[in-house]
Amino acid sequence: MRKINLICVGNLKKEYLKNLERNYLSDINLIVIKESNKEIESNEILNILNRFKEKFCVLFDLKGKSANYYVNRISNEFYKGLNVFFIVGGSYGVNYNLSKNCDLVLKISDFTYSHQIFRISSILFIRKILFNL
Repeated sequence: MRKINLICVGNLKKEYLKNLERNYLSDINLIVIKESNKEIESNEILNILNRFKEKFCVLFDLKGKSANYYVNRISNEFYKGLNVFFIVGGSYGVNYNLSKNCDLVLKISDFTYSHQIFRISSILFIRKILFNL
């Protein structure tokens, strides 16, 4: 059975952001990694990904390609029945090993957002492309 997963580093701090997240996560499995240094965080994420054989991984990164051009590809992978993983790394990014193990490295915007706001933005992006909202 296909599943949509969002792997994030750290917890949301503000209550209004927690409420927004709860409202939008109904169809998305949230996996939270404890904040640490980027090597430890990246290795924890890789350990999770390695448990799945048939998966499609999307890393959100400022250095990535524009997400708008890849919406159809992500949607197609989901409807093929693959587990789709979206990854929001920590405030200092992820290590090279994790980024090279992802199928796509994308940016949602050219703007820089706080880590907390980007987490909500990523959920909205996922819902938009996979559920046509």
